[in-house]
Amino acid sequence: MVGGLFSEELIELINGAIFSIRDKHQRISLWLRDNNNIPKLRRIGLKLKEICQFEKYKFGYQVH
Repeated sequence: MVGGLFSEELIELINGAIFSIRDKHQRISLWLRDNNNIPKLRRIGLKLKEICQFEKYKFGYQVH
C-alpha cells in the first residue's frame, strides 16, 4: 500500500485498493489475495482504519 505503512506480512495479501466517491456514499475497496486468513484480514482492516483515521466508522468485509 502507499507509503509502506503495512508490514511485509500483510502487504503480501493486498493486491490493490480503490477509493470511490458515489452520490450517496463513499466506498473503499481492498483487493486481497486470500480470504481465508481471518486474523490477517482483520489486522489489515484495523490498520487501514488507523491510517485513514476512520476508527469511529463501522466497516464490513465482503467476499466478491
